[in-house]
Amino acid sequence: MNKPLDPAHHPSPLSPQQLLDDTLRLPDTLGASFDAVAQSVQEALEGCDVGDVDAIVLGGSGDLHHSALATEIAFARLTGIPTRALSSMSLGLYHARSLTPRSLVIQMTFSGKTARAVEAATLARLAGARVWGLTSVPGSPLTQLSERCLFKPDTGRNEAAGYPVTMLLLYLVAIELAEIRRQLNAEDADRLRAMLKRAIGDMRATLDHCLPIARTLVDEFLDMDHALFLASGPTFASAANGSARILEAVGLNASAQDIEEWVHLNRWVEETRSPSFVIVPRGAGCGRAREVLDAMSLLGKPSIAIADHTDRDLGLAAKAWLPVHCSLPEELAPFLYHLPGELFAHLLGVRRQAHPYRSDRDSYLRLGEIRWGGVACTTLPISELM
Repeated sequence: MNKPLDPAHHPSPLSPQQLLDDTLRLPDTLGASFDAVAQSVQEALEGCDVGDVDAIVLGGSGDLHHSALATEIAFARLTGIPTRALSSMSLGLYHARSLTPRSLVIQMTFSGKTARAVEAATLARLAGARVWGLTSVPGSPLTQLSERCLFKPDTGRNEAAGYPVTMLLLYLVAIELAEIRRQLNAEDADRLRAMLKRAIGDMRATLDHCLPIARTLVDEFLDMDHALFLASGPTFASAANGSARILEAVGLNASAQDIEEWVHLNRWVEETRSPSFVIVPRGAGCGRAREVLDAMSLLGKPSIAIADHTDRDLGLAAKAWLPVHCSLPEELAPFLYHLPGELFAHLLGVRRQAHPYRSDRDSYLRLGEIRWGGVACTTLPISELM
């Protein structure tokens, strides 16, 4: 059972304006913490031996699962190790049995006590895998299960503000592992770190460029019933994050879909009022994204391109264009491409006078913090297959 939240001790609710302000402050937040975060990663991984690791699994739920999705391809390409992003529940209950002593699991939970995250770490250890924890809370249950710990700096109660910090941590871990495994020399590793640090300036340019456009889009789609976010590859995480921001900040339906799967599935939806955000950085998916934008135009479906600020061909193919300033390679692009969707969601929340996380509903208060509850498995589940 989940313990209901005591109204007398429940923190004051976040306002839509607070969420928006946190988004607009992200460049300052990341700029102020970048060097400390980079140093903390180097210290956490000092002396580690990963020469025998043949599989990396990134585990998390909610924003942390999105962080895993955002970084899995960068991990694989930088370290040379096959990498998978899995939700905590899927990792623990369905994939842990396949782990070996050569598997490295990076399990994440901000609180350090989320039931499914602790369960995943426990079952991964039972399977013989090494477990590293990423959390905000020293001494938490996850840290007690972890061989090494990575600590996310405090970003307050707004989970959206923690998302780019977690991505940054994971990108820096991938670079550090690549350097340890001699996939990168010290000069190339430092060049990638410097590239990420410079990208914080691109964050400010993107927010400044997108803000007036996003305000106009909010006015146009103020009464929408659903928002669809499309992307492929690393930036599918940006689509998942965009839909999450609508769900949490506004309380409207939103979903994420792969660009190609729209062709097979979502194009059959008859409704033509709801916006579709098509997220496509410069890279492998541009050609197919353009075809999808053209199809949406033919079908009368309003599309919004989230694309590079110089890519006029792609941007002007959509009904509207939220331009992203990005000098990062596609594998690192999620660090920036979440911003326009998040900005739209939080502006929409302000305009609709929404109650983030449904803080005006007694039923949510009575439900309690369901993320921390539930019975966690402590033995590897038995399969009836074999």
